[in-house]
Amino acid sequence: MWTNLTHPIMADNHDKFRQEFKSDQLLIFEKVAGSMLNQLGYKTIFWTPALSETFTEEELTMFKEEDQYLRKQAMLKADPVEISNRKAQDNLYQEIISRKPIPV
Repeated sequence: MWTNLTHPIMADNHDKFRQEFKSDQLLIFEKVAGSMLNQLGYKTIFWTPALSETFTEEELTMFKEEDQYLRKQAMLKADPVEISNRKAQDNLYQEIISRKPIPV
């Protein structure tokens, strides 16, 4: 699953998402990150400044369910060594999301 992490950077390894993402997945991604992608100079396919960055509760629930399903599928296919290597990342992630926000 993460085999390229131990290899040198591949200069020609870009834009694969255009073939691998479904249009609705790319639309969701650009709805969330489109403004930042634009500011950083990345080309977008669907994003425009008028595209809302908010989602309905129904959409958020659907995304969460799909995410949980896809995570389970990925874990079923993952190499046990890769799963072991991810434990430190997962622990750090859990620690970060459990932090209380810093008052501004």
